[in-house]
Amino acid sequence: MLPEGSRIPVGHTHIKCHLIFDVKHGSLERKAHYVAGGHMTAPPSSITYASVVSRESVRIAFVLAALNGLEIEVADIGNAYLNVPTNEEIVITCGLEFGAQFEGRLAKIVRAQCGLKGSGQAWRSHLAKVLLDDENLGFHMCKADNDVWYGQQQSQTGPSTMSASWCTLMTSCVCQ
Repeated sequence: MLPEGSRIPVGHTHIKCHLIFDVKHGSLERKAHYVAGGHMTAPPSSITYASVVSRESVRIAFVLAALNGLEIEVADIGNAYLNVPTNEEIVITCGLEFGAQFEGRLAKIVRAQCGLKGSGQAWRSHLAKVLLDDENLGFHMCKADNDVWYGQQQSQTGPSTMSASWCTLMTSCVCQ
């Protein structure tokens, strides 16, 4: 939150954001997504492309798992963008959804957010850095497809044998 009465900082872009409300089928759980108006920003000078694992790589991983008797585990990283700093210099004007005391004040977006052009790439880069830098996780990037990661499952007695190895597939977050 910028101090009251602040102007838009030099080099920052002022954009609008909006809330999208949704009701999940089945559970009738209500959700709200705060989405940035990334269409209001200039095209970034850096690459914003975030690759996704190819269909062929998924099929090959399934075949390898079946041939070696391996288990396949799937995970969904909820609110993934909220864990990643944004590379974009963005400022918004807070609406009533921020509370009456903040309404009308300027705030700087410091985390990646659905709707911003660089959020997908920021998330993918952050996750890749975590998987590569943390030796305890034991992940390696596949040379044939940079969105396929593999490693050995750790047991209490140490790394397991090849038959208990596992493969994970990483895809970028998609806003819904």
